[in-house]
Amino acid sequence: MGKNKALILVAVVMVLASASTTYGYYERWTGWFSEGTLICSGYSYTRDGTGGAADDTTCSGSPPTRDTFYTPNSVHVGFVCSALNDTIYLTVSSLYGGKDTGRSGIKSGSGTWAGSAIRRKNTVEQTWNSLTGTWNTDTEGDGFDYTPLPDDPATYSLHWYVYSTLSLSGGGTSSGYCSDYDP
Repeated sequence: MGKNKALILVAVVMVLASASTTYGYYERWTGWFSEGTLICSGYSYTRDGTGGAADDTTCSGSPPTRDTFYTPNSVHVGFVCSALNDTIYLTVSSLYGGKDTGRSGIKSGSGTWAGSAIRRKNTVEQTWNSLTGTWNTDTEGDGFDYTPLPDDPATYSLHWYVYSTLSLSGGGTSSGYCSDYDP
C-alpha cells in the first residue's frame, strides 16, 4: 500500500472513531418562570401558575460536559397586582446557559435570560425593552433530578432573578418536568 493510501486510511479510521463517540440528546422542560414576584413602584405583582417551556440539547464529542439551554419560542407570563387591579406581562425571548450533562442523579445548572415587559393600566403604558436576569440551581433542593427514571419523567426546580432596573426588580422559581426526550 502506498504512503498516500495509508494516510487516507488512517484519516478515515480517525473520522469514524470520532463519529462513534459523538453523544447527543434533546430535552424539553416545562414550567419556566412559573412562580415569582415583580416589584414595580413599591407594589408586588405575583405569578403563580403555568410557565413556558425551555429546551436543552447536547451534541458534542465524548465526553460532553454541559447541556445548552434555549427557548424554542418566547415565554410569556403575566404578574398580577390585585391591590391595583393591574398586570405586568413579562416576555422572555432568550435563554442562555446550561446544566451538567447526563441523565442520572441530580444535575446543577445556571445561566442568564433576556426579554422585555409591559404594564398597561387604562391608557397608561410602561415598558421595559431590555430586561435581563439570571437563573440557577444554587439553592438547596434545586436541580435537574433524574432519579425517578426510567418510569417517571425527570423533574427540576431552580430560581430566577431580574437584574435590578430603576423601576422593576424581582425573581421567583421555576419547576416542572422533562416533557420530551429524544436521544
